[in-house]
Amino acid sequence: MAAFLIFLAGAYLILKGRNAKLEEERQKAQEEARVPVTEGLTLQKISYTDGEESMSYVKEEGGWMYEPEPEIALDQDVMETMADVFSNLTAERELKDGDELADYGLEEPAYTLNLTDEDGNETAIYVGNSLDDGRYVTMGDKSRIFTMDNELTGQLYFSLDNVAQQETFSISAGSANLQQVTISGPEGEKVYVNDQEEEVGDDSLQEDAEDQEEGESSTEASPIDTVIGGLGAIAFNSCADYHATEEELPAYGLDEASRITVTVTYTQDEETQTAVFYVGAQTEDGQDRYLQLEGSSMVHLATAAAVENVINP
Repeated sequence: MAAFLIFLAGAYLILKGRNAKLEEERQKAQEEARVPVTEGLTLQKISYTDGEESMSYVKEEGGWMYEPEPEIALDQDVMETMADVFSNLTAERELKDGDELADYGLEEPAYTLNLTDEDGNETAIYVGNSLDDGRYVTMGDKSRIFTMDNELTGQLYFSLDNVAQQETFSISAGSANLQQVTISGPEGEKVYVNDQEEEVGDDSLQEDAEDQEEGESSTEASPIDTVIGGLGAIAFNSCADYHATEEELPAYGLDEASRITVTVTYTQDEETQTAVFYVGAQTEDGQDRYLQLEGSSMVHLATAAAVENVINP
């Protein structure tokens, strides 16, 4: 019995070693079959299309820019990753004596990628039908057909949300360090200082505030507490416009004549800080409002209820 167990153990080790060797040979064969499609390119321009939407980026001294609107700041880490992937594309294998281009979806490609290096040399890459964990790909004159994994298509972003530098709403003002919040707009100005509310400007605003104070119970949150809660709850849900011009701002209620200006004064590291943002119109469904940070051309969406707690506590 002991001899038989030893025999089984030996057979298992031999089989395990053989399987490991076969797997090693398989991986080696796969690596040897891989074909460089692009290799070590220094890219100056990247553009691609799915036949309906197109994206184009150029690299200048300051980094990558969105060609249609250079004013939009791009996330340079995202762009460098994209450029690195496209500069070193490798096909898993090249098809020999393949079928017609149409059979692989390459006669009318799903995507067309154009790469331009720093010397002005252009490389066109066409992406066709899907296959297991990849795509059929051809390039240039379409005389050669390859299979490639999804690394290429994974970098084809058709929304600025994926490549633009994002802004966040972050004002570090709470009950312990908030000094003052000023709300000013077409209807007048309200000033909230610490735990008390002061009104200036339109008399109707003063009267409304006094009526509200008379009806408040001692258990209700004070206006400044509601403001603080609103500031802490505001977050940008999405970007409605990455570069809104002066002519476009009225559509968001963010032109100077329409917008509400919120000025927050607070202390941080024992220094007085001031943050300013603008509140625009509500969306059609009333769920969100348009917001813009002072000095920015980006227009964001934030939950209307949180914003309302700040501008109308």
